Amino acid sequence: MKSEQNSDPCARNSTSATAILKRIPHGRHATIFHLGTKKTGTTYIQSLAKNNLDLLFKQGILYPSGFPEIAFAHHSIPRELSQRSPAENSSLEYYRRLALERTHVLISAEDLIYLEESRLRALLDLHPNRPCFAVVYFRSLPGYLRSLIQEDIKHGWTGPFDSSKYAQRIKSIIDNPKSMNTSDYEAMASRVVNVFGSDRSIFVSYDNARDEETDFFLYFLEKVIGVQISNLDIAKPFQNEHMGFHKQEINRLFNFMIKWRGINSGTWAFEYVIRNSSRIKEHVLELNRLNLYRNSLKIDSKFELLSQIERQFYRNFGNFFINIPSCNPENKEAKTVEIEWADLDLFSKNHPSALKILGPFVDECIKKFSPHAKNKK
Repeated sequence: MKSEQNSDPCARNSTSATAILKRIPHGRHATIFHLGTKKTGTTYIQSLAKNNLDLLFKQGILYPSGFPEIAFAHHSIPRELSQRSPAENSSLEYYRRLALERTHVLISAEDLIYLEESRLRALLDLHPNRPCFAVVYFRSLPGYLRSLIQEDIKHGWTGPFDSSKYAQRIKSIIDNPKSMNTSDYEAMASRVVNVFGSDRSIFVSYDNARDEETDFFLYFLEKVIGVQISNLDIAKPFQNEHMGFHKQEINRLFNFMIKWRGINSGTWAFEYVIRNSSRIKEHVLELNRLNLYRNSLKIDSKFELLSQIERQFYRNFGNFFINIPSCNPENKEAKTVEIEWADLDLFSKNHPSALKILGPFVDECIKKFSPHAKNKK
């Protein structure tokens, strides 16, 4: 389902600019599903929501914390909805019982947006007698694609070992973002509107929200949810570890070496690399030469293909944005996003001793951090 096309792709109707709680009849309680997308500040919002549970509850918003989760988001929901037959005593039962709470409920998990439509519809079955709203943040494609590639590396992705093939793979993603489920904005938005309906689907331009002077979490509460809370603790949000060029490529090299050992890499390898990056580079001095093998691909924010995709997306879904979407790149100052990688194939050929010295670190990573090793115990 798509909105009616507008002559102005940035146009919004009066409903889209209205915060969620202002759309609900007095006395009713809603459930708000913050669906993602990835790399749009979800971790920041989730961590500060958990840091302010009492203040949120006093304002009538329950942000579930603790069992069945181990962190500050609600990742068990997309994980279980992705299964063909969720267990009877699953975490979904816990969230289903929250429908009885006499308060609004806020649920946040970035992987929800990537569920197929039938699985996404199951969210409504959790709270069938409540008005359910979906909130989705969309980021300008060049920055999103760069962050998405870094995120995939954190989760074990390698890409081709050969640098020229890696460049081709990156270029293919840029040339056709819709080839990836995680970057097909039209498909994501369509699923959300089909499931939640036009009046209960709220989209937010991540880039323009970041440009506001208001703190990103406060913006979410005030502009999107529609609640103002004094004395919020916003001093200590959880910060995702920034992955610069060297950490990224050491992580990718680890992913390859783990793969060569017949094991699928994952976020556990990234965790090991982050914790031990100084120790690794101290012992494997040749890794400091990775910079000599650096390659890059620059994407201008005015890159015509991506601009066309964004304009078409905002033309179809601009009405659902609570803030003005950044859909006129020709009116904005050009920004260049750079995707970087190392020629790991050439590096390994020129520095075979580096891989030999790195081997024990990879083995330690597998032994101490991998689910593979834990399952053997």
